[in-house]
Amino acid sequence: AGRFSGSGTWSRPNGAATFQARSTVDLAPLLGSFGLGGMLSDLTYEKPPLIEASGSATIGDAAKKVDIIGKVALDRFTYKKIDLDGLTADFAWDGERTMLRDLRLRHRSGQLSADLLDAPNDFRLNLESSISPTALAPLESETLGRFLKEWDWKHPPTVRQTIHGPPRRPSSLQGQRGLTLGPA
Repeated sequence: AGRFSGSGTWSRPNGAATFQARSTVDLAPLLGSFGLGGMLSDLTYEKPPLIEASGSATIGDAAKKVDIIGKVALDRFTYKKIDLDGLTADFAWDGERTMLRDLRLRHRSGQLSADLLDAPNDFRLNLESSISPTALAPLESETLGRFLKEWDWKHPPTVRQTIHGPPRRPSSLQGQRGLTLGPA
């Protein structure tokens, strides 16, 4: 179920192509038809996500180039037994660099916000969350999940994390953390 609309152009002489697409197609059966259904096995949603993307590419050239920008929005969904109110994010990808900007994951107890850049020789992640740790217990180990459930969070803590450094080398990443307990 859902809708897909798109348009594009392609110039045969120079191989330049552009496209725009908007989709509310149900991803689970679509990915399942390509044998990729496992990617969404922990995710259930009431209505399929909205995905909008536009971009350009050079097709048929030895130096292939792809640029894609877009956004995604998903209302009320469940991930690993965690009921979430919504997710929105802007994204960009050019074959070498990936960027997520203004990612917002909403839960009734708070919100997680993040920005990510993964580029050659540059990795940056900024994350802030006010989601109750108890709500995220299904993502944690069984021992940590039990520990978190023992706490009474009248006001969820605010967690801030900044990580930067060369990508794909976790040992060389640097970061800063912050934790605020009680009302902000």
